[in-house]
Amino acid sequence: MKATVSPTAEADLDALVGARHHDPFGVLGLHRDGKGWVLRVLRPYASEVAVNTPTGFVKMQRVHPDGVFAWRGAKPPPQPVRLRVNESGQSFESFDPYGFRPTISADELYLFNEGRLEQAYRMLGSRTEVCEGVAGVRFACWAPNAERVSVVGDFNRWDGRAFPMATHGVSGVWELFVPGLGEGTLYKYEIRNRNTGEILVKTDPYARAYELRPVTAARVNSDHAYAWRDGGWMKARAGNDWLHAPINA
Repeated sequence: MKATVSPTAEADLDALVGARHHDPFGVLGLHRDGKGWVLRVLRPYASEVAVNTPTGFVKMQRVHPDGVFAWRGAKPPPQPVRLRVNESGQSFESFDPYGFRPTISADELYLFNEGRLEQAYRMLGSRTEVCEGVAGVRFACWAPNAERVSVVGDFNRWDGRAFPMATHGVSGVWELFVPGLGEGTLYKYEIRNRNTGEILVKTDPYARAYELRPVTAARVNSDHAYAWRDGGWMKARAGNDWLHAPINA
């Protein structure tokens, strides 16, 4: 099957591989059009990508020299979409991040933009989650002046092209679920300024853990990962009338 790309699609693909696209979910992932179903995957370092179908893995077609692959079929592949990737001489399987839709609710975004979301740390930052039976990490950050935001780390060679995040409209909130990641993953956000095009790499102010200085990457940590060691103090406090006791006796 010969690749055919419309002028609009060519512009979208160029923006994707140039790390300038504002809405990667509008291009990547599984979409339906008048000809059936089309799946697009961005893997800048891959030599070959195949998608799992009811009849087995089928090789996807490279539609951009800088790592965009596409597959077309009359019926969609099994969900969530599983990929087999050949990269730097290694073959591995993973799920397509753009098959998992953003999960931050409209109510959360409304309260956040009103300044009334009292527990914003539960919405932003990195959280280990299971989506559609697949374990991974959901990343979310606030970058209201960004044209594009990507999550970067060792898992994608710190390359901002690889995992551009979904934008939640004018809220300034960006989100992406990356399957296969877990606790201990180091990450930052790569941000492209909407007005100047400047590229900034920032750590996550809502992270629950960080590397030890002087390095500054954020570290994925679950809500219950920290082992508290104050059992003796809590036991002693239970026997005291601490509400009526002096602060410093």
